[in-house]
Amino acid sequence: MKQTRFGLALAAAAVLLTSFALTGCNREATGETGGVSQGGSPAVTVSNPSAGGSAQSGNSIEIYVPCGMINPFNAMKKDFESAHPDKKLNIVYNNAVVLVRHILKGKRPDILISPGDKELGTVAEKGIIDESTRTAFGTYKLVMIVPKGNKYNVKALQDLTKPEIRGIAMPDPDLNSVGEYTKQSLTKLGSWDNIEKKFLITEFPISALDFVSQKKADVGFSYLTCPLESAPEKNVTSRTVDVIDVIPDDTHKPILVLGAMLNEAKNKEMAKEFLAYLSTQKAQAIMAKEGLPNLPKGVQSARKS
Repeated sequence: MKQTRFGLALAAAAVLLTSFALTGCNREATGETGGVSQGGSPAVTVSNPSAGGSAQSGNSIEIYVPCGMINPFNAMKKDFESAHPDKKLNIVYNNAVVLVRHILKGKRPDILISPGDKELGTVAEKGIIDESTRTAFGTYKLVMIVPKGNKYNVKALQDLTKPEIRGIAMPDPDLNSVGEYTKQSLTKLGSWDNIEKKFLITEFPISALDFVSQKKADVGFSYLTCPLESAPEKNVTSRTVDVIDVIPDDTHKPILVLGAMLNEAKNKEMAKEFLAYLSTQKAQAIMAKEGLPNLPKGVQSARKS
């Protein structure tokens, strides 16, 4: 491929120059240093998945959740456990790529939450997911971002061909849904071939956001509210990047935030109960308030029989 792929050493070194810590996707806690290595956070504890799954009681489940969804899932955990005092949600937050990697290496939570098709699909290809439980419960908008101030006056996708635009940060489309949807859009709009040499491909979506916020990339692609509104670092990040353009929905597959139970889930009854809860009016209201947009009317499920 013609794009520049940032290896572990370069990406880890880059983050040391930042003036702030993005707390929502702390990878230090899990020992995963690919993409961008980040320091610990006093505000967020990122759980480290235990080998083969965690020790659970009959009234608890373990859920793998992308760290860009910390705010809505913390709020839903509080609501669900308040309504079910005898039940407990053990949530493991990390980059979706890292969570998928843990599952492929043998760890078995009860539920995997995915920010799109790519991550859940990677696990499903291995026959690990109970497809009958696959559920869509949210969505995102794909946007183009630039460093605060928009130095090069980028207004639309056509501007990416400008010679002064030299670096475009994008999550790896082979690993991340946001990267996959970005590639779909740019290909359909006829832009991909013209700007492919400018891409800085990152392992994690948060790394692409880092590069733009630190002005190490001129442009980048991200979800509109993840993590700009749905993770603890939202107030910091919103002051360091500008959202320039929303990518048309008809240029990529529908963006569906998904959840599904693993075939080897230890508490299948409760796992199904929580997946059903995600589509309830109460849960949807919490998600909308915390930066995870609701599905359009009429789109309530992505289950496969």
